[in-house]
Amino acid sequence: MKYSNLDCKVLSAYVSVTPGRFKIRGKAKEIALNQISSGADIIYHASGLSGLGLFEASREKNILAIGVDMDQEKEAPGFVLTSMVKQVDEAVFQTIKEFKENSF
Repeated sequence: MKYSNLDCKVLSAYVSVTPGRFKIRGKAKEIALNQISSGADIIYHASGLSGLGLFEASREKNILAIGVDMDQEKEAPGFVLTSMVKQVDEAVFQTIKEFKENSF
């Protein structure tokens, strides 16, 4: 059986717009807790090391989280629904290949 929630709402927030701030887990936790209190069922991050704060919120509030860049199940065992992998290595490989073949 397949299911989708047609009334799904996406909540979005940013930890930072500068790279150095992507190491502050407290900000990600604060954002995650705010989103959970606003009704989020699942939380997802793309915020580097800051995302560890998201997993803290996930465990505290007993909701699922989605990891990024690698399998992050170990960050919150039992609370990670899945992890999204960008496969940047493949994108770089394809770009170089296309450049060398003059098809970039």
